Amino acid sequence: MQEARNQYHAKKYAQAISLYSQALEMRPDPVNSAMLYNARGTAKMDAEDHSAAIADFDRALGLRPTETWTLNMAAWLRATSRDPAARDGKVAVQQATRACELTNWKDPDIVDTLAAAHAEAGDFERAVERQQQAIKIAPWPDRMRMHERLRLFQQRAPYRQKERRR
Repeated sequence: MQEARNQYHAKKYAQAISLYSQALEMRPDPVNSAMLYNARGTAKMDAEDHSAAIADFDRALGLRPTETWTLNMAAWLRATSRDPAARDGKVAVQQATRACELTNWKDPDIVDTLAAAHAEAGDFERAVERQQQAIKIAPWPDRMRMHERLRLFQQRAPYRQKERRR
């Protein structure tokens, strides 16, 4: 596992993905499997294979359905991926809403994801509302990027990732 993390941090995503896959072949317990699917999904996301990343996040959620980080990442990719095949606004809204509920609507990054999900689903009015909510609870340094997305949603445009999530 440590070697996979080292490869990931060295941005050698293919090697990291391979090592995480080998670890999963050992059939660890559900908690460790969920952690490995999360790690492999993150490596796939950073390798720009968003559909495969979502599949891994969904596998992790099958094992640990209340993992807010995983719900958020799956929803974020479904809402903002540059790959149209990876996007699904309806599922993104469901996953982000669940993550917001689990965090009592207090995590600005998750509320931000919900705003992006609403925009992807075509509900720009709700996207603007949620983005304004995220801005209100976000720390000062994060507000600028959130304001940029707010302007997009006000113009009835969804947000698309540039490179990596935050």
